[in-house]
Amino acid sequence: MFAEFFGGRNPFDTFFGQRNEEEGMDIADPFSGFPMGMGGFTSMNFGRPVQEPTRKKQDPPVTLDLRVSLEEIYSGCHKKMKIPHKRLNPDEKSIQNEGKILTIQVKKGWKEGTKITFPKEGD
Repeated sequence: MFAEFFGGRNPFDTFFGQRNEEEGMDIADPFSGFPMGMGGFTSMNFGRPVQEPTRKKQDPPVTLDLRVSLEEIYSGCHKKMKIPHKRLNPDEKSIQNEGKILTIQVKKGWKEGTKITFPKEGD
């Protein structure tokens, strides 16, 4: 009757179309018959922004030069170097400059420009 009156297919068939008796309805998901995958409303956000956990931003690495002699590179050695650190004071308003001493193992045959990285040792 709808097709005769409006001259085409019933647009509501998509939502409320007739189903075969054999298909039945999914009792676990009553919205499974809707188009565009509307079954399972739990996966929908309904326009609310998704909040991602905030991560502490990693400080950039500290780059320092280490002076070594030709003899130290030839045989290898251990060198100590003090790297600067900025620490927040207990008042949480001012910063105190500190230093940390790191031990570096200079390996035999290192080339000029060799870079060493100490993860999470920056400010």
